[in-house]
Order: sequence, then C-alpha cells, then structure tokens
Amino acid sequence: MNGIFAFAIADVQGRELVVVRDPMGVKPLYVGVSKGRTWFASELAAAAEAALVSNRLLPDALKLFLTFRFIPSPYTVDAEAWKVPPGHFARLRIDDAGEEPRFSPFESRIRSSASPRSRNEWRDALLFELDQAVNRQLMADVPVASLLSGGVDSSLVTQMMAAHLPYVPHAFGIGIRSEGLANETVAGKRAADELGVPYHAALIDDEEFVGEWPSLVAEFGEPVADSTSLMIRIICRDVGRSHKVALCGQGADEPLGGYPRHMTERLYRLGRLWPGLSRAVTRRAFGAESASRLDRALSTRDRTDRYVQIFSVLPLHEVDAIVQGGSASAAELAREAVERWVPRDGSGDAVNDLLRVDARLSLADDLLIVADHSAMRSSVELRVPFLDLALLELVERMPSRYKVSPLGERKWLYRQGAARHLPPPLASRLCPPTKRFERKRGFSQPLADWFDSQSGLLADHERWARPLLEHPELSAERIQRALGRVGATGFTRRRSVLYALAQWLDARRSATPAAA
Repeated sequence: MNGIFAFAIADVQGRELVVVRDPMGVKPLYVGVSKGRTWFASELAAAAEAALVSNRLLPDALKLFLTFRFIPSPYTVDAEAWKVPPGHFARLRIDDAGEEPRFSPFESRIRSSASPRSRNEWRDALLFELDQAVNRQLMADVPVASLLSGGVDSSLVTQMMAAHLPYVPHAFGIGIRSEGLANETVAGKRAADELGVPYHAALIDDEEFVGEWPSLVAEFGEPVADSTSLMIRIICRDVGRSHKVALCGQGADEPLGGYPRHMTERLYRLGRLWPGLSRAVTRRAFGAESASRLDRALSTRDRTDRYVQIFSVLPLHEVDAIVQGGSASAAELAREAVERWVPRDGSGDAVNDLLRVDARLSLADDLLIVADHSAMRSSVELRVPFLDLALLELVERMPSRYKVSPLGERKWLYRQGAARHLPPPLASRLCPPTKRFERKRGFSQPLADWFDSQSGLLADHERWARPLLEHPELSAERIQRALGRVGATGFTRRRSVLYALAQWLDARRSATPAAA
C-alpha cells in the first residue's frame, strides 16, 4: 500500500490482532499493557484518559528524550506502553494479553520505475516522481489546500497541485509578528502571488505563542520538544474552517539532505583535518550549539557514535548526570535507537545511511507524530507527498553526492531541478548555491530571543524549571548547570528541550487521578 496508515486487523478465528504502522511512520500507533490486557491507540494521551497507562515514568525514556528531544520508537515515557516503530507490525494474540509486544519489520514493495544514470537523468526523474506523487495524493471528494511557507518544498508542491487540480488551490501560511519582514508569511505571500494561488496568512504574537505552548505540550501523551507543533496546530485550525485535507512539504529534508547536520557526514574527513576552521565556520553560520555538536561528532571514529552525536541535544554524559537510575547509559540507549535504522553491513554510502536513519528516527518519532496530533485536533488530514513510497524509493536509491555536494550544498541536485520548474523570480530566491550557508527555516520561531536574551519571555528559567528541580528522578543541581545562567547565549536548543519536559511534567502532576 502506497499511503499513510496505522491500522489493526482482527483475526477472530485465529484469536489475534495485527497492528501495523506505515513504512515512514506518518501515522502514529501505540501499544500497551494494563492489568492483564493489551490495548492499542493512535494517541498515548487517549490511553491515559482511559486510565490504561501505568503512570510509571521510564528513566531510560527520559534519557532518550534529553538526548534527542523526543523519545524514539519503540520506547514511550510510560514503562508499559510502546510506539510501533515505522514499517513494523505486531501480532497481539489473546493468549499473550498483558505481555510486552514484539515488533517485526516489513519491507515496502513499492518501487519507482525510473532508472536514471546521469546527473541530469536523476534531476529530471526526481521532479517527475514528485509530480506524480503530488497527483496521487490529490485524491479527495473535498477541496484540497496546501501549507505554503514560501520555501522550495512547499512552493513546488503548491505549483504541482495547481497544475493537476481543476480548481485553484488555497494556500495557508503562518508567521511570528515580531520577526517583521523576516516572518514566513511574507515569503509565503510572495510565493503565492508568483504561483497564482490565494493565500491565507496567520500572524502570531510572541506572547500568544508562549502562552499557548504549554497547553499543547500537555496534550501529548509524552514530552516532545518540537515547537513547530504549535505552529501546525494554529495553521490547521485556520485550514479546518474551510478544508479537511492539505498537502505540505514535510519530509523533504531528511531523505534529500536538507539540514546542516547532514553536512557533517559529508565533510567529516575534512573537518577532522581542520577542526578549528570547521568549528569557526559552523559557529558563524549556524550558532554555538551546532558548533558544539560538530565538535562531539568530529571526536568520534565509530559511525554509529558519530550519528548519535549529530542528532543529540545534550552531551551524553550530561544526560546520565541529570537522570537518576535506568537500565542503561544514555550512550547505550542512543546507540540502540540509531542502530535500529543503520543498514547492518552499511550501504557503502555513509551520507545516505545517515539520511535513512534521520528519516526513520527524528522525522518519524518527532516531526510526523506532532504534526499528526496537531492537525487531527482540527480534523485536518495532512498529506506528505515527499514521503510517497515510490518517490522515497527513488530518493533513497540516489547517490548521496547528488544530495549533499562535496562543498556541503544541501539538496543541491533537487534544487537545480526545482529552479527549472518554478517561476524564475521564485527560483532565483529559493535555489541559489548560497542556500548551503543558510539556516533551515520552516514554521520557525525566535527561540533564541525567548530563551537566551536577558529580557526574553522564557529567559527566567528559575520560574518555569521548577517541575524539573522538584522531580525525584532528576538531579536539580545538574538541571541548573545545564540551563546556564539567565541571559547566557548558546543554550537555546537545550533550554527548549528542558522547557518542554518541565511543562509536560507540570501538566502530568496537576492532572486528575482518572486522567493520569
């Protein structure tokens, strides 16, 4: 099946239930045990409302959260609940009710028919398969909208939608008002005008965002430190007033090499030769926290350890110092999470192996889960044409030198194809070679202003960190050390992770016993 799904099939005669999560994990699926029973749900919070979760926090899961900013499959924060990993299924037999489930992988048989050989053939095949994927995902008996940030991915999807639909699709965008002309609705409106589609923009004030963020964190069954989830909830709230289906550009960056972290593996050998220069360039282009992660990655010789450092937020020794107990160290848990997705013998293409891990680790158990939760609360189905299985098979077959160039240009061949497809004014803004030196944007927020500036809305972490400092399984001293002094810069990412955990713990603590 080429689609997004999480389903259960009951075999009444065989007295078993088979639960399945789609190959990329676009749709979440949870399984748990309670009092001799086995349950399944699309949201962990639903099981909590039904009093099915054990309410026992798993220290190993807290370590994974502080490492990655989300909890990778199959773990959840609850000791007796699990996420079905992407591309896995479980047989839940009646005779085994109440026992921990075992997850088995399955392979998608969907393949692209393209067999490109040259660089130009790969470029053309990529754009052709994306166009076909968009067309396939327009199937609906209601009007279909697009989420348009003004970036290359959402602009391409919107353009292709307009070419295939018998009507002009409406596009929706969102931005933070305080960012002025840099907010994404400005870029979205320009892209919509050049594509000839109506555009609906929502502008959010900083205070409004910060005021609503804790309520969203509380709605998740486990902590996820992805602030874009609130942007998706707000934009889908607008979409839901007139549409029930929307296409978005999510899922392009992980398989195609769109994030600065993907440059690390491409430039690894160069970085080890000139670590000081690499650190300085990274710090200037992407900030102190990225430079720190680069340092940790360059210090490793093992590929799996390097992948762990590329994805990690807090250094692993800090995580072990913060979380008391657990069955394994943060390094052991993180290696296990990464190794699940690394090809056993390697593909011979280390960058492609990293991208494969990224798509099934952080994309599946972070971005896709929060997007699904946030959109479905407004009864909006978000479709992700970049994760169409035929397109994905082609992308993952494509040599990584066409994704991240030897000079570190991200998504470079794809951008070349996009430049030939988009209207010239739009292409010239979105597809220049200098994109490799720019930060990745997409429903972004001024987190550094909120967390790191002396007068930022969330700078006073002594106030919001109290649930962390009072939690018995966390070291208050190490938490305070990890947060740094108020107003110190270079702590944005780790502070946002600790903030999300604090808000989630606070909501859990104040929940009624029935809902806990």
